[in-house]
Amino acid sequence: MTRLFLPKPDRESLLKDGRATWRKRVEPQPEDYSPRGWRWWASADEGVQACFVLPSVGQPAKNHGMNRFCPTPPGREYWVPEIWTKFGTDAVIYQASNLGYPVDAWRSAATMPQWAARLHVRVTSVRVVKVGEWFWQIDLERTTP
Repeated sequence: MTRLFLPKPDRESLLKDGRATWRKRVEPQPEDYSPRGWRWWASADEGVQACFVLPSVGQPAKNHGMNRFCPTPPGREYWVPEIWTKFGTDAVIYQASNLGYPVDAWRSAATMPQWAARLHVRVTSVRVVKVGEWFWQIDLERTTP
């Protein structure tokens, strides 16, 4: 299982609702085409290159050099690190849900080992949306560790 760093609002949504939607910017940004399912395209007769996005990692589309790869396929599972600290010998306190325990120093999410993670997620869907720029919209649901 791979580590997935999520922004604070997405982590909070996972804790509260068990679901979150994460957006990841498409790099590099394609021309201004309209999304239809997994495809962006323009007519080859108009001389515009086509761009297709397929729903699994590493499957390039047949086009003219504008391949985009899905950053993660549906069904993949991740663990999500948080700001944390150890309490005693084997307990973990998470900054997002600290109930007032005195803490000397918080540890960065980047230092969290997998065994200490309480957030485990599964990708439920991936699609392309345009919100000013093109983004991968990745729906996540919380799973049990």
